[in-house]
Amino acid sequence: MHDEKMLPARSDPLRYIDARFEPRDPVFDAEDPIFCERPPACRARRRPRTAGAPSGDRWPSSDPFCAMVRPMPARQLWAFLTERDVEELLAQIAAREPGLVTSQGRYLRGDARALLDDPSALERRESVSGERRTYLFHRKHSAEIVTHVQPEGPFGGWAQIDEERTDCLVLLRKDARPGELEPARLYAHVTYWRAADKARKRPMFSIWAGQTLKWLASQLRPSSSKMIRIGPDALKRATAGELRLTYLYRTIAPEPEAPP
Repeated sequence: MHDEKMLPARSDPLRYIDARFEPRDPVFDAEDPIFCERPPACRARRRPRTAGAPSGDRWPSSDPFCAMVRPMPARQLWAFLTERDVEELLAQIAAREPGLVTSQGRYLRGDARALLDDPSALERRESVSGERRTYLFHRKHSAEIVTHVQPEGPFGGWAQIDEERTDCLVLLRKDARPGELEPARLYAHVTYWRAADKARKRPMFSIWAGQTLKWLASQLRPSSSKMIRIGPDALKRATAGELRLTYLYRTIAPEPEAPP
């Protein structure tokens, strides 16, 4: 089966890559000062120069944890989005650079290349109940589409989209109870591991994915949680009390708290 993974289910492999070996993206991270220097708590301590040792910054052996949790270039965006917000965002992405193609569901039947031409010609199914995946392809930048046919099981005969190797953005939304809304996650894999080798995707796709995520982040307002943004319709309905925003079973306020 091609579904077997060494990482926990539903996890993002980019979270488990040692930041010391993750190259800095000159396009996506050029304007982000947080990625241009080490965090204050984990900055190397300068040691006094001795006759037998050259001077310079080093990672202290007493801070192994800090060395592993340095900020990494993120390729994901969290946001509270209603159905109306999703439709408007997809329309804005398509208008920003014509060529966007969307497809619903991770499993498909038919020629995988139709994902770029006519996704409606394919049979599609979701992989997990309670989750919806929307795949964003670009006719110009999405060159690699990798799928794996499942030989048996509930999806026997269906082909699964390989999110790590396929040039696509993925919008993952979870179904919530009526009156509640959980954050959606828009992400893209720009690197992937095969055995001991780490491969990078084509630069044109990485640039498009990174710039699209940064542009979307600038279009959405932040919620009370710094890592989660919020769409206009979700903000309006949450402010009016029609929606309860939740994350990890906690209520999230629609707007940041005012400074004291």
